[in-house]
Order: sequence, then structure tokens, then C-alpha cells
Amino acid sequence: MEIELKKLASIQTGIYAKPSISGEVIYLQSRHFNSERKFDRTVSPDLPFDNKIEKHLLKNGDVIIASKGFSNFAVVCDESIGPAVASSMFLVVKNIQTNLILPEFLEWFLNLPQTSAYIQSSAKGTGLPSIGKTVLEDLKIPLPNLEKQKLILEVVKLRCQEDVIKTNIQKLQKKVINHYLISSIK
Repeated sequence: MEIELKKLASIQTGIYAKPSISGEVIYLQSRHFNSERKFDRTVSPDLPFDNKIEKHLLKNGDVIIASKGFSNFAVVCDESIGPAVASSMFLVVKNIQTNLILPEFLEWFLNLPQTSAYIQSSAKGTGLPSIGKTVLEDLKIPLPNLEKQKLILEVVKLRCQEDVIKTNIQKLQKKVINHYLISSIK
């Protein structure tokens, strides 16, 4: 079964604000995430807290999607980074019906190469392509039951662990080979 994202959650744009040197709230921007979509925890709060900011605070389970530029990615929000709001570079998926879809499953689906390619093909503009809110609202999401979503996420997690292990093995193999080669010329 597939269902449009707008039937599973609400989508809003991030806010435009002028960051300052200090503040109480982090103004999330694309550059605050590395290539593995992990948040840079050295980022300092740079917006003052006020009523405008309060209603845009990100909550656990919200999903932000980089909607401007050439690198679109989705990340599930985690309040452990502290109070944060998404900049206008993001679209924010809020009020996710977690009885139907897990935020992590939605993140995984949005980051799939084929989903990302579809979303990017719908972007407007040439200098700084931008994904419209309606593109995400109308995006059809496959909806297996929650148990199957959890299983898919577990396989994804194990696959990532496998990649790390393979990389570590390759590094160790290089060290061993280099050690033997250096030993052979002495």
C-alpha cells in the first residue's frame, strides 16, 4: 500500500532568521551536517528564544529535508542537540502519524537514491534548485506494517555496520601488507 505523505504528516517550511554570535536556539543549516547526515555537535546556539522561534522548535521524531541546493537529504530530529529550529533551507515533516509510519523509516525512504532522484527531478530553479512543499506532500510512501518497518530498519543498521567492518578490515590489510613490504626491503 502507498499513501501520500500529506496524509501521514504535516509539512512546513523552515524559518528565515538572522543568526547572531550567541543565543539559546540552534539555527539548523545544511552545513551543520556531515556527509553521513550526522549533526555537528560543536555547533553553538545562535538565535535568541522568542515566541516566533518557540512555535518552530523541532521535536523528537520531526524529519527535516534539505530542500534547496544540489544535496538533498532527510534527517530525523533529536532533541538531544538542544533547542533547534530549521532554517529556510529545509522542509519540516511534523506531526507524523507514528501509528502508521516510523520517522526513521520515512528518513530511510526519503534518502533512498531513487526517492532522492525523483525529488530532485521535481526541483525548480537552476542556480539553487529548490524542492516545493507540494512535491513532498504528494510523494507516495510505501507503507508496510510497523513490524516490517522495524525489520527493514534493522537490516539497514546491520548493513551500515557491515560497511564499517569491511572498511576497517581493508585498513588493517593495507597496514599488514605495508609492514611486510617494508620488512622485505630491510
